[in-house]
Amino acid sequence: MKKLNFRFIIISAFIACLCVFVSCKTNDVEISSDLTFPQMLQRGQDAVANGNYKLADKYFIACIDTYGSDLKCYVEARYELATSFLKQEKYQMAKTMFNEILEIYNRPDAMYLVQPKFKKLASLQLQKIIAIETAEQEKLDKKAKKAQTSE
Repeated sequence: MKKLNFRFIIISAFIACLCVFVSCKTNDVEISSDLTFPQMLQRGQDAVANGNYKLADKYFIACIDTYGSDLKCYVEARYELATSFLKQEKYQMAKTMFNEILEIYNRPDAMYLVQPKFKKLASLQLQKIIAIETAEQEKLDKKAKKAQTSE
């Protein structure tokens, strides 16, 4: 019985170490510059879907660095990066990026170079952030009011 417990502990520890090693290794992924924009973008989206935001952000930043001179690619990758930040609750960074995307649509050539859907999506995401920030502020105000009345 003791031998079985000891083996179980050793095997469990080995599996845990292996999981930690593999998860650390995936964040050190070298992103090939041979990947096309859709491939990089898809890998970033897959990483977001798997909850690996650090890897996703690396792919989205690589998209911007490699293909960002094309405004269409820049806006799409920037939108995905901002959405990743939103999911990580990095609201201020996401808000800044969504506002930047909306500013791009003020350019006269934007309607010819950028898909209009990202203007709508960025606007919706900004509304979501504002609702979250408003709810958080209301909670803080209630706590402050409660603390004042209890004094």
